[in-house]
Amino acid sequence: MYGLVHCSVREMLTEQHGEQTALDVIQAAGVPSDVLLTMKSYEDEITLSLVKAAARHLGQPLDRFLIDLGYYWMTRFAPQTYGGLLEQAGGDLVTFLNHLNPLHDRIGTSFVNFAPPLFEVNTFSDTVVELHYASHRHGLKFFLEGILAGLCDHLRQPAVIEETSYTSSESGDSATYRITLETGAAHE
Repeated sequence: MYGLVHCSVREMLTEQHGEQTALDVIQAAGVPSDVLLTMKSYEDEITLSLVKAAARHLGQPLDRFLIDLGYYWMTRFAPQTYGGLLEQAGGDLVTFLNHLNPLHDRIGTSFVNFAPPLFEVNTFSDTVVELHYASHRHGLKFFLEGILAGLCDHLRQPAVIEETSYTSSESGDSATYRITLETGAAHE
């Protein structure tokens, strides 16, 4: 993973719990001193060490911390870092979901060996879609769930997000979500 994820962990911890908490977590994780270089690629184990240390320090289960981090990523970090790209992806949830792969393609032009997850959207009605997620990485489905919740808030389009399947194998993780837009909920 890239240092951008590490920077988002530090920013979230600093904003919500103070600078000393962020420094304590980085030290407890035992990660390299350059862990906050945004454009540098790091082994997934370094990222997992950092998020596990953060969850432990905050007394949270790892899945809860990843959901919170994903939500923070989508509502605070990504809009500051990728604001223009997010706007191009669409102003409503279904359009945005359909543009996830092209969005990652555009972001990937800035990174060497960028390997984002893949998404497939099946639309069942104006209010119901199914999102398929596949990643060569393990353990990030909770991060995605936080991103999805944050995306709904970012777009001001409330929805119920239900995991309908999850598989983890040697080749990575995959999950499917049924997303039902709340009827009568208008986005701005």
